[in-house]
Amino acid sequence: VIVTEPVTTGEEFTEAVRHLIGAHKPDLVWLDPLLSFIGDDISKQDVCSYFLRNLLNPIAFEAGVT
Repeated sequence: VIVTEPVTTGEEFTEAVRHLIGAHKPDLVWLDPLLSFIGDDISKQDVCSYFLRNLLNPIAFEAGVT
């Protein structure tokens, strides 16, 4: 399944990812380019850490791909 998401970013995007993973049970999730989905200033450590560790990491744990 290939999904193109041209609108959502940040928390809204990660909730969409969570839903899609639950619905399709993919073997691989590719976020390309990741910079498009953060929805904030990617040059800031706290912004990137929040997106990766607080938003995407829990989804990886839930999906069992840690």
